[in-house]
Amino acid sequence: MPEIIAYSAGTDHSLAIKGDGSMWAWGNSSSKLGIEHVSDDVTTPRRISGEDKWTAVSAGTHHSNAIREDGTLWEWGQFTVELTTAIYNVHYYTPTQVPQPYIRWRSIVATGIFNSFFISESGELYGSGRNSMGEILGDGRNRPPPHYIRVPLRVEGTVNVESVHPYHGSTAALRSDGRIYTWGTNNWGQLGSNAWFTAPYLIPLGGPPAAASVAMGDDFMLATGRDDGSLWSWGRNQYGQLGYETVGSSEPTPTRIGTETDWKTVYASEFTSFALKTDGTLWTWGRDLLNENVVNPFPTRLGSGNDWESMSVMGTHVLAMKKDGTLWAYGNNNHGQLGDGTKVNRSDFVPVVFP
Repeated sequence: MPEIIAYSAGTDHSLAIKGDGSMWAWGNSSSKLGIEHVSDDVTTPRRISGEDKWTAVSAGTHHSNAIREDGTLWEWGQFTVELTTAIYNVHYYTPTQVPQPYIRWRSIVATGIFNSFFISESGELYGSGRNSMGEILGDGRNRPPPHYIRVPLRVEGTVNVESVHPYHGSTAALRSDGRIYTWGTNNWGQLGSNAWFTAPYLIPLGGPPAAASVAMGDDFMLATGRDDGSLWSWGRNQYGQLGYETVGSSEPTPTRIGTETDWKTVYASEFTSFALKTDGTLWTWGRDLLNENVVNPFPTRLGSGNDWESMSVMGTHVLAMKKDGTLWAYGNNNHGQLGDGTKVNRSDFVPVVFP
């Protein structure tokens, strides 16, 4: 299997970059694959044409983003354009450069359902997409039009951001010192408070005092402690995704899950939580990806491997990388997004089949 240097799971498609800088796509046959003239779902990775100089990639629900080694930002898929008199969608079927040539980009920190976030080489956070609830710019709910931002704009009130995690109308960002910003919709306390904010909110120190990782699902958040390997959650617990028994409740204050001290990184899908431990094992809780009637509120070992390095999840499928740089997948495969050459759902990890 080839070495993978970057990868991302979208709602029903997947993207990856090999060590030679080439970019590959598979899954739903739509413009977000970045491959022209595709009429059927792609069940194994297919190379995206163009220069093999890609360094970062991120897959969302309706669109995708990537960065080249020269710091230019590229996009493809479906995008919403808002004019004074109309709102309409446009499609780019191949990677198209974002028209901001005066900015060199360092990383894509997130591509979500309707929006994307990027960090410039100078360390500033930018966002584009839907902003009707202030989920991009952190400028408040019920804001006046325009609600759709096509060219990335600076997210004011944030500094030293390392990662961003949007979901629907809510956004969380992790700062380099372990502090967490949140902004956008706050119906269930997912922002770490009962209040709504008109600017990015810095969660008070306490729990976790400094975070190593954060993740945002549908109305809930997860975090790991940077110094003590602790696991934390807050927001809505509709399907046990907060990691404790009170299913159906909500908790606006970050609450510790258990007493273990070996949690490394958290990940979240719509109603499902995941975490990687320092021993290389993966864990999950909340609603089962393949059976919405199965709910498990307690962290449970995922698979048998202990050599996992990282993972990416969106929708109901997971991509995960092992320490040897190989890529694996499990979950829903209705569009071939697992990349194993089939459309068969998988309850355990299978290797992504690169040509």
